[in-house]
Amino acid sequence: MERIWSIEEDQLVGNMGRYLAKKTPNCKAIFIPNGEHLWVMENMKEVVSNLVPPNELNDKGTKPT
Repeated sequence: MERIWSIEEDQLVGNMGRYLAKKTPNCKAIFIPNGEHLWVMENMKEVVSNLVPPNELNDKGTKPT
C-alpha cells in the first residue's frame, strides 16, 4: 500500500497531496491539519513507524544498522 503524507493547506504545493492520492491506486493518504511544509522532518519517528514494521525499529524509532 502506498502512503502519502500531505499538509492540508500547504502553501508551497497546494492540493498536490490530494491529487496524488486520487491518482495512486491502493493509497492511504494522511492529511495533516495545521502543519507546516516541513512537518515530516519534525515528525520523522511517526512517519518511519508507519513505513517499517515495529519489530524492526529501535527505541529511537529508526531502523538499526
